[in-house]
Amino acid sequence: MSNQDINSKIKMAEQEVEIIQEDEVTSYLKSASMNGSKFVTLPKKDGESKIYQFPIEKSKRTLVSRPFVDPITKQETLAKKIRYLVIDPSSPDQGEKELDTPRTLAQQIEANIAKNHTVLEITKRGEGVNTRYYVIAA
Repeated sequence: MSNQDINSKIKMAEQEVEIIQEDEVTSYLKSASMNGSKFVTLPKKDGESKIYQFPIEKSKRTLVSRPFVDPITKQETLAKKIRYLVIDPSSPDQGEKELDTPRTLAQQIEANIAKNHTVLEITKRGEGVNTRYYVIAA
């Protein structure tokens, strides 16, 4: 084998290593930006809607307690929420995310799941203590 052949093979190997390293970096950066948070949120503004795919499996929902600070009295209490593992249908490659819901919203979600409606649109109506969420099959 000539020196030219050896140099050519070395150069090809170096290029392959660069491509592999670039792919690893690109993959890492994409996963960090796409999976940056393990949570999704409920709609924040009056009239805003969000669509999520809910699991039929009961093992993908849990009762959780989180600290809640009353904005008026500033007292902290533990609030119980129902946490679902959901998928955002607009970006399913991000995988399952956690969504914490109040009891009244969870009751609507469960009623829809019982009817085999798993892709649900959640709409927020009202502000502050007058906030209500409404759920329909999407």
